Amino acid sequence: MFTALFVVLAVEASLTGRRLAGPLLALGCAGVAHLVAPGQMLLVVMGAYGVLLLARADQSAVRRRPARPVAVTAATHLWKRRTLLSLAAGTLTYAALLALPP
Repeated sequence: MFTALFVVLAVEASLTGRRLAGPLLALGCAGVAHLVAPGQMLLVVMGAYGVLLLARADQSAVRRRPARPVAVTAATHLWKRRTLLSLAAGTLTYAALLALPP
């Protein structure tokens, strides 16, 4: 499952920008993760690649309302006590804020 998600993220990053930086970041993360934690390589790669993609993304919509995705994640977790549900709710809120016009 994580392998498919990683491949989809890498392909989408390369198709949206038509730049080589996205796939190269993915390969770089994979190389570092192989050296640092070969047994947990995929988990480390996904975490590092996700952080790098977020750092590169246009954050203007989130800067307007920076606490909302975090608040939604925390509230959902306190309400339902389900980690995946709370992470999904926060991620969807973050994506919705990025999709809104500035």
